[in-house]
Amino acid sequence: MDGRTLLCLYVGVWHLVGTEVVRKEISYCMHPGVNYPQLFFVLYLQRKPHYYVIHITLPCVFLTFIALLVSNRRLPAKP
Repeated sequence: MDGRTLLCLYVGVWHLVGTEVVRKEISYCMHPGVNYPQLFFVLYLQRKPHYYVIHITLPCVFLTFIALLVSNRRLPAKP
């Protein structure tokens, strides 16, 4: 792996499954004898599951726990 791939893998939220480069040549009707190259870069990414646990599930569990603690607390009656 080169340095650019390692930098992409270091981010932590995404898992780089694969890459692909497709080269096509296209000619336009204005210049019929000239072919122009086009490059298409395709990245196959997969989100790592710990992202959901840390950023979605744990905050929901903590907020539910705090809400239950606050709602079950009995306030004294005012005379």
